[in-house]
Amino acid sequence: LVCKDVCIPEEAEIFGNLFEFSNEDILRSQKLINIWMEKVPKGFQDRISAKISDGTFQLNWKSESAAKEVYFYPEQEGLISYNAKQFYKFTNKESTLFVDRPDRNKVNYDNISGILEISDGTEKKYFALNSSVEKVSFINADKTLEPTLILIVLMAFVGGLILNFMPCVFPVIALKVLSFIKESGEKGAWKHGIAFTFGVEVTMLILFFATFTAQNLGKSVGWGWQLQSSAVSSFLALLFFVIGLVLFFRIEFGANFTKLGNFGIASKGYTNSVLLGLLTVIVATPCTGPYMGAAIGWGLVQPPLISMLVFIFLGFGVAFPTLLLSLVPSAMNVLPKPGRWMDIFNRFMSIPMFLTSLWLAWVAFNQTGMESLSILLLSFFVLLACVIVIKYIGRKSIISLASIIIFLN
Repeated sequence: LVCKDVCIPEEAEIFGNLFEFSNEDILRSQKLINIWMEKVPKGFQDRISAKISDGTFQLNWKSESAAKEVYFYPEQEGLISYNAKQFYKFTNKESTLFVDRPDRNKVNYDNISGILEISDGTEKKYFALNSSVEKVSFINADKTLEPTLILIVLMAFVGGLILNFMPCVFPVIALKVLSFIKESGEKGAWKHGIAFTFGVEVTMLILFFATFTAQNLGKSVGWGWQLQSSAVSSFLALLFFVIGLVLFFRIEFGANFTKLGNFGIASKGYTNSVLLGLLTVIVATPCTGPYMGAAIGWGLVQPPLISMLVFIFLGFGVAFPTLLLSLVPSAMNVLPKPGRWMDIFNRFMSIPMFLTSLWLAWVAFNQTGMESLSILLLSFFVLLACVIVIKYIGRKSIISLASIIIFLN
């Protein structure tokens, strides 16, 4: 797996003939191997003790100075809760690491092993651990550094605000803002803002409940798991490509249908505002990883009601700027007046849509291989051809062309 914000399967086949290498190649390779062998975790020189209770796992060892960061990677499954924050403290030349244990699948071990990562702020060192475990009824875990609920909720809200400017979210939000500019003289914009917020919050809760349920069933899933499905990745790739085409070519589908170029904002119904909120959350989840990992990881290991509160505020942060523009008419004064610039901006915003579509196609390719990529690229070509024909040739010409092709066949 290749992992950054989400994990994507990768594979490669490497071929080589060992007899074709010269002595210089062998020496150069040996130096490279030695460099990496130095990075292999060494045995921990100091004595380390491990304690385990029903709720907490603890490591203790002697050290001359405090570490900047410490993290333990266990080999045994069920030893610790992987999403839980690991707490480190240093007192009287003794280091202690506390980690919460999972509520389910608890197993008591006689011996534990794993990798201990210790950082002094400039360099990380890795040590291989193998220790017996002392079973105790209770461990007084000092979690004075544990973030408060208010801080985590605030982090979630601010993180949601920042998400509005991420490459995978900004184009979708920009469509909504453009619609408010068009409706700046009307009174119904606030209803669309509330509908958009409703769509964001409902989708956020659906994703949360799906993730929470899967984790409690023992599945290894994280936030953004929906993009680990090739079907979802392919569907979103096509959807973003269509949105890009609509924005670039300024396509409208008549008075009786939703004006797709405006995403239904100018229509009397509010369904499209809700759906735009849904789309925003779906494409936003991979962007949460770089700076929302702590809040999301902490939220997923809390009781359900607290976790739900964290994700509600994350969604509210995503929807807040759009909601503010719709509820406060004076806020629209900071936006430019409607004009030709909007058509230019629409075409400009089609670029990130196309780039997002290509990125999603790459994700699908890494999940299922060349076959899915070929189908997607062919679909892109067919969609582009249809749009060009509709825009510059007309529907009657399409019908005539289709009739000729059918007749010839």
